[in-house]
Amino acid sequence: MNLRIFLLALIVRLLFIFPLSYPLSPDEATYVWGAKQILAGIFFPPTLERYEQSPLYVLFLAAHFRVFGENFLFVRVTQAALGALTAVMTFALAKRIFGTSSNPGHFVHSENSPTVRTRFLASLAMTTRLVFGNSVNLAGLIVALYPDLIVLNGLLLTETLYTFLLIALILAWQIALDQSSLRWRVIAGVLAGLTLLTRTTVLAFLPLALAWDVFRARPHCRNGIARASIILAALMMVIAPWLARNWVVHETFFPPSYQFSWSLWASNHSGADGTMLLTPEMRGEDQRVQSLDASARYAFYTAQAAAWMRAHPGEFAALALVKTSRFLGVKPDGMFRHGWFNKYVELAVPAIAKGLLWTLAIIGAMFSTRHWQPLGLIYLAIGSVWLTTLVFSFYPRYLVPIIPALAILAARGVRIIRQFDIRYLKENVYLSIRARVVLLAMLAFALNAVWDVARNFATLTVWQNLEMLSDCDAAHSLSECVPGK
Repeated sequence: MNLRIFLLALIVRLLFIFPLSYPLSPDEATYVWGAKQILAGIFFPPTLERYEQSPLYVLFLAAHFRVFGENFLFVRVTQAALGALTAVMTFALAKRIFGTSSNPGHFVHSENSPTVRTRFLASLAMTTRLVFGNSVNLAGLIVALYPDLIVLNGLLLTETLYTFLLIALILAWQIALDQSSLRWRVIAGVLAGLTLLTRTTVLAFLPLALAWDVFRARPHCRNGIARASIILAALMMVIAPWLARNWVVHETFFPPSYQFSWSLWASNHSGADGTMLLTPEMRGEDQRVQSLDASARYAFYTAQAAAWMRAHPGEFAALALVKTSRFLGVKPDGMFRHGWFNKYVELAVPAIAKGLLWTLAIIGAMFSTRHWQPLGLIYLAIGSVWLTTLVFSFYPRYLVPIIPALAILAARGVRIIRQFDIRYLKENVYLSIRARVVLLAMLAFALNAVWDVARNFATLTVWQNLEMLSDCDAAHSLSECVPGK
């Protein structure tokens, strides 16, 4: 099954990326510019502050340009392979957590004679069984065919590499927990370091995962601390060269990059909407602060954000609810760049995919209580993204790295639905308390999704709006790629 999932995922990604041609977004152009600087012999210039924390993807691009020349196609092919491997690892992680034969329990209880409802549920069970087969396989298939994952494999952004490393980290860590293996703990630590060098947002996950590792060792917490220390030591060995470079350049291990502080400031203010939207006054202030050095900018943005959160706890709480709504929402992210993707397709494809994914994941999570320990790292990965959302902001693209985690829960949800079998519905049906909670959660999610679609339908901006894009020729040439163009 691993090979079939890999080939399916790879084929659909290659079919998408080979005819792909579009102007690069500003983020993509900046990553490409950083790679070109490395090729020119300038190793992460101090002025390129966005890479002071996450250098790996720029090195990834530079390596491809060095070996294959200035051609984006080879980068996309590699990313397609990484996406296919992500699907395979998702399948392997789901199999390790759930196996292939565990009984998730019943969604309903029964009393008297079959009713129309029981016949409907039995038909639903038969249909899902024919369509989806084994739910463990389905976890890999969801990742293989999920639209956003396919599209992102064609974009020069960190999401593909980060998602691959994150699911590899969770799988290695889960094996280490299951087998008490020193080797797998070292592997997990190395993967943790590489993930951190790709995107610093993993910093929200790593402390939680280390604490979970110690918790799993109870009542022998000292052994748990020792085992977690192995992962931490391997992580530090991986990032040590980057820390040394930072010390040489800035005389500090973590240089004063203002990207973190600017995002915090732009996400938390009285005019915030859950994104990094600046008010007109803030735009003017931002232009003034840009003339300061990096250290002063970092201090200014951090102080302003902290002061607002302390002074407006009620607004911060209300804003957290808005961000949570966006986290659970189905708003598109403008990633579909083929010319035949009009705004209606751009709205419908991610809305349907995310709606199904979240619905099934909610069902799977609610009916997997006895698997809460094997699912611990999965829940922590999802929770860490949500916590980051509460403090900063949320864009649909930020959900991508945890789609494999959601896919595992969604596959479990499909398995739950398959329990709607006539064997369990011999008499009158009534919903268990847990099923009622699931239905209420699904209703809340559905209402949020409908509101999200309605609110964004008329104002949807697609990537064909060239004012948002750079002047880079995405087909092959890098000569025009300059940040901000």
